[in-house]
Amino acid sequence: MAQIIEFFSNIILMLLGFFLCISIVAGVYTKTQAEEYKADIITEIENSNFNESVMEACTLQAGEAGYTVEIRPCYYDADGDMTLAEVLLEYSYQVPLLGIAEKKQLRGIAG
Repeated sequence: MAQIIEFFSNIILMLLGFFLCISIVAGVYTKTQAEEYKADIITEIENSNFNESVMEACTLQAGEAGYTVEIRPCYYDADGDMTLAEVLLEYSYQVPLLGIAEKKQLRGIAG
């Protein structure tokens, strides 16, 4: 009888560990997706030569994708053209099994 209880206890602990690992991996995947999205935005801004309409479109598309993006101009050259911009991307990081739900930010420089 004791072996049956021990066996099922071990099975329950293994399942709990498995679901905990899956939950953590899902949180890491969310972060990886956000980092890739930020890199795509930076590339788009750089390829457009800091075009205002492209930066606005990136901000709107990020909202549709579930992110919040803020693009701040950082540096202007002698002609008054923007040559550096800071990109702030905010995303939701969740590990439901542990009760973790946070808003996180990623920063990048387009230049």
